[in-house]
Amino acid sequence: MAVSPRLDPSPSNGFARWAVSTPEQIREDLAVEDHRPAHLHPLSVLCERKMRMLQWACRCAAVAVLTVSAAAAVLPAAR
Repeated sequence: MAVSPRLDPSPSNGFARWAVSTPEQIREDLAVEDHRPAHLHPLSVLCERKMRMLQWACRCAAVAVLTVSAAAAVLPAAR
């Protein structure tokens, strides 16, 4: 779920919103006011959190693989 993109075309989402807009609507929206600076910090915080969660998930997966491998090595020896 950490990697899954948000595709809701609400006004707060950039790329999904632009995908359903016409070029004229995009030009009008950008001409009125540039909202990118206001969105940059929250999106970068979200990105950093997502990357930290991906690192955590990769580490957990590695530990799980090592644990299953160790269990598979111990079980035949126990018989």
